[in-house]
Order: sequence, then C-alpha cells, then structure tokens
Amino acid sequence: MVLKPFQTDALDRLCSKDQLDLLDSVDCLRSQGISHYVSLPQIIVCGDQSSGKSSVLEAISGVSFPVKSNLSTRFPTELVLRKTSRMGVSVSIVPHQARTEAERLALSSFHEQLEGFEGLPSLIENAKAAMGISTHGKAFSKDLLRVEVSGPDRPHLTIVDLPGLIHSETKQQSAPDVELVQDVVQFYMKEPRSIILAVVSAKNNYANQIVLKLARAADKKGNRTLGVIMKPDTLLASSASEAMYVSLARNQDVEFRLGWHVLKNMDSETEEWSLADRDIKEEEFFSQGIWEDMSRSLLGVDRLRSRLSKVLLGQIAAELPSLIDEIGVKSNACRSRLDKLRDP
Repeated sequence: MVLKPFQTDALDRLCSKDQLDLLDSVDCLRSQGISHYVSLPQIIVCGDQSSGKSSVLEAISGVSFPVKSNLSTRFPTELVLRKTSRMGVSVSIVPHQARTEAERLALSSFHEQLEGFEGLPSLIENAKAAMGISTHGKAFSKDLLRVEVSGPDRPHLTIVDLPGLIHSETKQQSAPDVELVQDVVQFYMKEPRSIILAVVSAKNNYANQIVLKLARAADKKGNRTLGVIMKPDTLLASSASEAMYVSLARNQDVEFRLGWHVLKNMDSETEEWSLADRDIKEEEFFSQGIWEDMSRSLLGVDRLRSRLSKVLLGQIAAELPSLIDEIGVKSNACRSRLDKLRDP
C-alpha cells in the first residue's frame, strides 16, 4: 500500500471538532454492525467494472492499494480517513448478518494494527482468507472490510467502496457472482441515508452502464446521487461523444440534485506517477479544449473532496434527529421483547 501526501487545508476548515465527532460517532455505530438494522448516513462508491471506480477512491483518499489485493472487487470496503499526528492503519472485519453466530465471533475477532504500510497487502490476504474467499473458492463476500488510515495529511472522510458491477459471467466470475455483486450494490443503494457516488466511464455510452440504472431505481428523484465521470481524455475532441459527456457533466441529461463531477486520472498500469503528477496532469487537461469553459467547481479531485465532505456532513446533520429516534424505537422494542421472555 502506498500513501500519497496532499494538502487538506480546505478540508480542515470544513471539519471542526464537533463535525469530526459526528463522523466518528457514525463510524463507531457502523463498526458495531448497527447498519444491519438501522440505515446510517454514508457515501457509497458504485460503478461498473473497469469504470475507473478504484481510481476515484485512490484520488480522493491518497491511498493506493496494490492490484494483487483486488480490494475493491471482492467485498464492500469501508475506508475511514482521519487526520492525526501519527501515521497508522488498522484492518478489521464487520461480519454480514447472514453469518452464523460462530462465524460472526470469529470474523469480529479479526483486528490488526500496523505502524507502517508495508505489511498491509499480506494483511488484506489474511482478511480475505478469514472471509472464506481464498480457502473456499468464493469470489466475493458480503462481509465488510474496514480499513482505517490516519496521518497528518489525511482528509476527514469515510467512504464505503463496493464491488464493481459485472455485465456478464466469465470463467473467473460465475452467474451467482454477478447476482451477488448486484444484490450487494442494490442493498447499499436502497439505504435511504446513503449518498450514492455513481461512477461512469467516458469510454462507453453512459446509457449502457448498469450503475445509472440501479441508482435511478434506488433514488428515483435523484436527491442523494452525485455522478462522477472518469476517463474524459478518451473522448475525441469536438466529437459527438465529447459533447454528450459535457452535457452530462453540466447536469443537463441525467439530472441529479447533487450534480456531476469530472476527474482525469493517470494510467496506473502503464505509468509511474506520484499524486502531485496526477494533479498537475489533471489541471493541464481541464485547462484546454471544451473543458476550459466549464465551471471549475465541477472539475478535479481537490474540489471533489470538498464537495464530498460537505455532502457527508450535511447528510449526517440532516439525518441525525431521525436516526436517534429510530435507534431509540428499535432499542425499546428489543427491550420489550426481552422483558416478555423473562416473564413466567
């Protein structure tokens, strides 16, 4: 795993101590498995396979996972980023509610901390084995992998990354795998307090990308979806395809209340690059051609980080009263059932 430094002054201004306490409180609830019973405010990253979803996560977080770990393709992953004086990473598993009690106990006991990042790839492999992905031949799991990354240059942000949607079965991905991944993504999308970050690739017609169909089905009015366009550099200048994606970025076609954003990433498979290189190349790309006339607020990773921080904090603040009420109602109902069991 490689950590890449970036400036977080804008995020620091957004995240006061009270706001950070709110983020940490929701994260604590999720780590206890409360999200199986109560919908929690969260940002979920969704997209078809090869849409550039992992590049979005890497650009936002500054965290680069090794390809061999297949982190974002195997199971839901909660990436918790916090600004602290010391660097560190911890990995744990939140078992899915369908697990047996014995399995839940075993998976919940998986918790490792590292002061450095060299040992993370093998730690992720151990987590996959614990979930049964390696030992039992499963390609995907519904268990949640929780990765907490802290350091002096991390942003205050929590994102849940979901497996990429599969169009059709292959030798490596069976028909049940296709269905399981879609079920997982739909489950998270349907959560009424989830903010959907829907990632589409400009290499393909967005009308043919599954993620938009599922996002529309889960969020019919488009009130809690923010679209992200990746790979704009693959579009031919002045082409009909480029014009189509510019219209999409301006929220003139598939309309979302939170709008759209455009990122241009480096090719991680063919180029050696730093995050600073990535940001410079991105700024250069958006300063020319048709993108030069577009609002700067819709372009680049720095502005996306700020948008997501505002959206997440706003969602938590808006949903907090109803969340507290719902937890109270369900807690009282549980106590009532326990009291009845005690009665002779």
